[in-house]
Amino acid sequence: MRVLWVGWGDLGQRATPHLLAAGHEVVALRRSPIESAPDGVIPLQGDLLAPAGLTLPPDIEACIVTVTPDTRDRAGYEAAYVTSMANLYPLLEVELLPNNPRSQRLVFASSTAVYGEDDGSWVEEAASTSPSRFNGEVMRTAEAQVLAHPGTHGVVARLGGIYGPSRERLVRSAEAGRPASRKWTNRIHSDDAAAALVHLATSARPMVPDVVNVVDREPARKHDVVAFIAAELGLPTPPVDEDGSLGKRVDGTRLVTTGFRHRYPTHREGYRHVLSHRGGR
Repeated sequence: MRVLWVGWGDLGQRATPHLLAAGHEVVALRRSPIESAPDGVIPLQGDLLAPAGLTLPPDIEACIVTVTPDTRDRAGYEAAYVTSMANLYPLLEVELLPNNPRSQRLVFASSTAVYGEDDGSWVEEAASTSPSRFNGEVMRTAEAQVLAHPGTHGVVARLGGIYGPSRERLVRSAEAGRPASRKWTNRIHSDDAAAALVHLATSARPMVPDVVNVVDREPARKHDVVAFIAAELGLPTPPVDEDGSLGKRVDGTRLVTTGFRHRYPTHREGYRHVLSHRGGR
């Protein structure tokens, strides 16, 4: 299978060895040059915000989209997720529509920010999406594009907070002894996030859900996560920040029912891996 990865950054690079090992070919599209790529990877430089002259290789059978905004404001999010997706589809249609439309799967990396609950309640994929911030609103608009487009089988992957090597904000917080809230958080190790996107794009199962939460198996309060990291490092338990926000608990059962198995099912296994790769004790 030839897989187009749009926004071939950290997750794409983590996923590529698994795709290649399974016999797939990867078309790696990103805005910056790819100086070296392993055998089986077709590097492609291009900007979906300025797609003139951008041509995709033929015979693409699946597409994974993991784009990021240049700026963390509404304009940046709308450009990255709404405009870029609108510009991607005409490029895909040239290759995909003439040959059995809807057989090609497009997996769009969205966010659990589309859920607006802040009372500690559980949410699953069928829950209403009433985001409380602009980022969730923009992601919800982009999701609607993906699910409504007739040329592909769109799959929305709602990712929780990604952590892993080079994504160590809570480790630094534990080291600094900063207060942490009791707000519920929903996390996913970067290796599991990459593997889940590959699974959703290439799974042979006949029924891949249109919307899937990509989180680990155990929501956790932020203070509990930071306290665990501190204990692993032999540091004092950080104080509690009573900010009053409860967050939400995102149900990741549907991902497991598709046959996916987490390498790091909770934050404990995941952060032990992070610490072991940075000289943690």
